[in-house]
Amino acid sequence: MGRGARPIRRAPWSPCSPKPSPRPSTPARACRPKPLPRPTGAADTRRPGGLSPRELQVLAELTTGRTNREIAERLYITPRTVGTHIEHILAKLGLPNRAAAAARAAAWGITDRSSQRSSPSRFG
Repeated sequence: MGRGARPIRRAPWSPCSPKPSPRPSTPARACRPKPLPRPTGAADTRRPGGLSPRELQVLAELTTGRTNREIAERLYITPRTVGTHIEHILAKLGLPNRAAAAARAAAWGITDRSSQRSSPSRFG
């Protein structure tokens, strides 16, 4: 060091420091934020089976007997995306096929509201 130069002070080591770690065995997860707790109560009744809002839309369309292509056209997504959503629905609900998913949706009261037409009642 030259005359008048000060030694460099280093900050204490942290597992989240952006510089290479002097301790390479530190797990990367030490820097990750802890996940927020999942909501309980009313949120669970609105999203049965842990399905996402889009998966619920696809499930509602599925109850009408539409094909992947028809569902895709109605939701402005590709048929392949519809197929992926249906795979996730079946996996989350532990169901073997589309018919079982449609039956479960009907039991939960999930229907495609846009396809229900208001017709005049016979009973006034």
